[in-house]
Amino acid sequence: MTPELLGQFALGFGAATPLVFLLGYLLHHWFTVRLKESVAQQYKVELETLRSTLASQLEHERAQNEIRTRASSVADLVSEWLSWPDQQKHLNKLTLEAFLWMPDEILADLSDILAKEPNAKDIRHVILQARKHLIGETNLPAQKVIIFGQETKRRAVAAAFKTIGEYSGMSPGNGPQGE
Repeated sequence: MTPELLGQFALGFGAATPLVFLLGYLLHHWFTVRLKESVAQQYKVELETLRSTLASQLEHERAQNEIRTRASSVADLVSEWLSWPDQQKHLNKLTLEAFLWMPDEILADLSDILAKEPNAKDIRHVILQARKHLIGETNLPAQKVIIFGQETKRRAVAAAFKTIGEYSGMSPGNGPQGE
């Protein structure tokens, strides 16, 4: 090797070394940025999936809560009606609330029952219609819906005796007044 060749080699090597380092640095920087962006994108996708899943679960919970609230309002209405309340303000409130959201076919049957129409269906039928409307298909037969009636009958008899007593001067325990 001649000194000229060695000089050109050294000059070329000296000029190429910073270019090699610069190229290495740029490749390293490009790879690092690319890796960070890839990881960030993956986290974004996973975060969006998680948000979507949580939103779906929240919506499901809200729907379930709405079903429970409406089911409770139907139960309140029926139990209040069956108790023969002296004050009917609460019963009217519950009835009107039901008329705001129940489908027409259920309301028609409920109206017949509450108005004590002779051809009215059994209240259990309406309960099952409301259940079907709220939760979907149900296989529960109407006779499985339990309604306790002794308290209702007792209050009805007591109310009848009270009314009779007011007109005839009698009460359930003492017979006609004056005796």
